[in-house]
Amino acid sequence: MSRGRRAGLRGGVVAFSLGLLTGLSGTGATPLPHPAYELTLVAGQTSAAGGFNFNGYSGGEMILTVPVGWRVVVTFVNASVVPHSAEVVPYAAQQPDAARRPAFPGAATPSLDTGLPRGARATFSFVATRAGMYEFVCGVPGHAVAGMWDLLIVSRAATAPHVEVRPVRREGGPAGPQPGEASGLPGNILIADAGNNRLIEVTPDKRIVWEFPRPGDLAPGQSFLDPDDAFYTPGGRTIITNEEDNHTIALIDYATHRIVWQYGHPGHPGSAPGYLNTPDDAYQLPQGRIVVADIKNCRILVLDPPPAHHIHRELGIAGRCRAEPGFFLYPNGDTPLPNGHLLVTEIGTRSAAEVDPETGQVLYRVPLPVRYPSDTQMTRAGHYLVVDYSRPGKVVVVTRAGKVLWSYGPAQGPGRLDHPSLALELPDGDFLLNDDYNHRVIVLGRGGRIRWQYGVTGVPGRAPGYLRLPDGVDLKPPTFGRP
Repeated sequence: MSRGRRAGLRGGVVAFSLGLLTGLSGTGATPLPHPAYELTLVAGQTSAAGGFNFNGYSGGEMILTVPVGWRVVVTFVNASVVPHSAEVVPYAAQQPDAARRPAFPGAATPSLDTGLPRGARATFSFVATRAGMYEFVCGVPGHAVAGMWDLLIVSRAATAPHVEVRPVRREGGPAGPQPGEASGLPGNILIADAGNNRLIEVTPDKRIVWEFPRPGDLAPGQSFLDPDDAFYTPGGRTIITNEEDNHTIALIDYATHRIVWQYGHPGHPGSAPGYLNTPDDAYQLPQGRIVVADIKNCRILVLDPPPAHHIHRELGIAGRCRAEPGFFLYPNGDTPLPNGHLLVTEIGTRSAAEVDPETGQVLYRVPLPVRYPSDTQMTRAGHYLVVDYSRPGKVVVVTRAGKVLWSYGPAQGPGRLDHPSLALELPDGDFLLNDDYNHRVIVLGRGGRIRWQYGVTGVPGRAPGYLRLPDGVDLKPPTFGRP
């Protein structure tokens, strides 16, 4: 996904702040007796639910999970003109009309019934000693009933705290974790965690089982910066990735964690043989050739199979960026199709075209009704799936004529997308996508519900459960790595 885009980014909108404490509460402080987790809880941060929300989330949309025995340190801030408070109480299907006794000693702000005024801050902490489902609620009479509550899960199975955001089931109760609820993921996923300069493979239960680069994975003189996309290759042994702002593409051996082939000159854009300028969506084809959308050179390159570094075919003309036959206008996607052709997405024309990579012939063009199209994919039904790399972003399915068949793009709330750059159709018809500036990867159901999420909405990080500007995803093939 082309950005040209991280320059000028200042961290995005942080809906809430979370962090692990390493056992010290500030410089020179005495060690804490329990591992601890910090949460900033902002009352009335947005207008959602009429202002009766924490961090913009209400009615159980935000779910914090902590292991049994962890200390939770909460910094409460009231951003509303209405007085608010916060406490932790046992979960109940019917919200309390007024404050109740906290579920854990110390798990409440002062002035529970009357609330704290606008701008007031209060810090409280508690140890989550009992497994179960609890709630953060406002203790001011009527506020929890109005939706001012979110979920706390104290889990014996969890090994580290994490946060999820799920839309509320308005007609059927809270959106908290449901027994037997499926993620929609049939296997592991690969995430290009661009802002952390790494690739990770994550299981449906959110464990990291593979990461590159680990300490020592890079040879002397090698770099690995800004992996914009990453895909499993047909050979079942390597992963291909494009380092967009580093102007290179690379093949990584999955077993040895080594870069085994690279094209481009790291940090040096160009158009001469051996050079790239903002490469995007590098794929290896079944016969071994590699294709890449060379965005700022306005061309698609087809490279001979590694270890060669030879251009087999150049589609478009380097440096000639035009919306005319034989040229491309900033292509940022070149998805391989089952018939051997490529589905090329162009930012400049807001369209996708099926292209024969041997002749360069454009067979047809699909108009894309979005502001900034990114990485168009073909669905199993033969339609076209594209995301709008904007804020708020969109996910759209269209016909070849550009007629919208399905779309998702809330303008506000926890479901709002912030510069999504790639969506893939899953076997069950749901969509896997990276929501870049929200620092998360999600599974989005056709009904518009977020079924699974990795990353904390609006909060960048590198610890398990966190991402920073994730820019690419792929679903691990069941045959990958098998003889």
